[in-house]
Amino acid sequence: MLLAAIEATNFRNLSGRIEWGPRLNIIYGNNGQGKTNWLEAIYLLARTKSFRTQRLQEAIKFGEQLAIVRGIVTTGLELDGVTLAGESLGAALALSASIDLGDRVSRVIAFNSYDYPSGLERGNWLSRFIITSVRMPGIGPVFARLEPRPIMRAVLRGGFVDKTKLPEDFLEELLRSGRRAGYSKVARGIYRSLGGFTRARQRYPDVSAPVTLVYSDRDWSRPAERDRVASALPKVQRFALPATGHFSSLERPDEVARILLGAVSR
Repeated sequence: MLLAAIEATNFRNLSGRIEWGPRLNIIYGNNGQGKTNWLEAIYLLARTKSFRTQRLQEAIKFGEQLAIVRGIVTTGLELDGVTLAGESLGAALALSASIDLGDRVSRVIAFNSYDYPSGLERGNWLSRFIITSVRMPGIGPVFARLEPRPIMRAVLRGGFVDKTKLPEDFLEELLRSGRRAGYSKVARGIYRSLGGFTRARQRYPDVSAPVTLVYSDRDWSRPAERDRVASALPKVQRFALPATGHFSSLERPDEVARILLGAVSR
């Protein structure tokens, strides 16, 4: 049984419908537009709970009394041999989704899985100050709206070894997204719900598909945290990216592509 379409009304910042294609589907968008929220809505349909919060009322859009998530399923599109790949939060989601999809998943490729506490804050002192402030009551909404270019650039560079690899057009796109109405509330909600991804690690022993686990040597995760993830996965092959930070796909795109193509060709 596959999800053919999903509709959401007042679920976090979502109000709309997505219809899925028969094969590869890519959720693409700028920060704060709702990519993770759509994945959470899918997870809610499948598991009747959220992977980000134990209190579902937190997922209702601010100022609304009710949120609705509806799905249309079909048994006519049976996919198998699926490869799930993701970086950062996407890696943690890929690992969790593979459990629910079971033997339809042939492999998971996880780059710098963000499933540990206080990740972004480890980038540099400015990241630590900004993210900690965003999470705080009272002053949090104020800091969530503060995204001048120099501060955003400095925070993101905490995820790079070679600081010149942060594309300026990518930075501009993030800043443009940040100016959208309601973005600051969404961003603050994401930062405050990251603990849900830490709890996702408890499910990793149930991952049945082989996992290609890739960590940059200068990722925000600590060696002991990487070892815990690897030891929890029943079938794992580990790779390391030298002289690379958390944002490996931006800093070393050719190497990330090589690992992806090598994994799916096995």
